[in-house]
Amino acid sequence: MTASELTSVRGRHYPAPPPGLDGETDAGYTNRLLSTDGPYNHHRFRECALGFHRTCSCNGNKNGGCGCPHHSEPLLAGPMHAGAATLAELWYLPDATADRVMRIAAPLVEAGSEGAVAWVREQVSAAYQSDIGDSLATDVVSILLDVRSRDAAARDGLRQAGPEDVR
Repeated sequence: MTASELTSVRGRHYPAPPPGLDGETDAGYTNRLLSTDGPYNHHRFRECALGFHRTCSCNGNKNGGCGCPHHSEPLLAGPMHAGAATLAELWYLPDATADRVMRIAAPLVEAGSEGAVAWVREQVSAAYQSDIGDSLATDVVSILLDVRSRDAAARDGLRQAGPEDVR
């Protein structure tokens, strides 16, 4: 990607930072990400600008001054929170981001619709104004289906074995 192509494409670039330019040094890439006229269309603290969202100095506070999209609503509870925690661990996402992705995807997956992966990819990409891959969307759908099956089993008075049962 050339410098002119990249500088004309300002956006949220989340969860991954934008790619490096051809021939760009590590220091040049870092300086570009931290520049006020860099690739982001909003203010970010240093950690988020470099892709280290879990260590952002605003401590996940959406009013903490960092405009990165990973700062979102309060965390989910119960099985959905456990699913979001799994997603966060798999994809190295901040908890708030994993929760938001789960909130976005839950309505379709709960309805059991066909084409869930494509829909999740489209909805999450639109919410973050940044393209996400099929791998992330597939993991989200898989986790949500697991959460739904555990919820159904709990409602039916059944309990499925979980990771805590493996010794």
